[in-house]
Amino acid sequence: MKRIVLVHGEPGSGKTWLSDQLSNRFAWRKLSVDETYVEFVNTTCPEFYFPYLRRYIAPHYAYMLSLEETKQKYGRDFVLEWCHYLFDRIVAESSANDKLVVEGWLLRHLLRTLRPPISQAAAVMVVEVVSRTYWVDHMPVTIEGIDSAN
Repeated sequence: MKRIVLVHGEPGSGKTWLSDQLSNRFAWRKLSVDETYVEFVNTTCPEFYFPYLRRYIAPHYAYMLSLEETKQKYGRDFVLEWCHYLFDRIVAESSANDKLVVEGWLLRHLLRTLRPPISQAAAVMVVEVVSRTYWVDHMPVTIEGIDSAN
């Protein structure tokens, strides 16, 4: 069965380090939510794109895409569009890879907004990272435990 690990947490908590470990040590395919966000902005709402966006993703999301004024001015729900875009990328990547780790702060918005039915096509584990400690359903877990879980 295909497996997906969704890694979220606050900036600087160790999400990227965990996903790098899964990728390098256990051959997981990695999908960066930050890179996907930059791609989303550049391709679907280029009026909000700028060359240094990668450095300012959290404030950009909070002050550009998710403002009610932005939604009213453009007549689009950019947050919902973003969540669908990310969901579609996860589904596409998981269809091509048996083990996929998806990491990023903005992942929590997908989990809250769509509650996607990814689990119909793969075993899904949601990992919250807090100061390089990994939690699944309020229980601590190791990198090896994440890799070996069904």
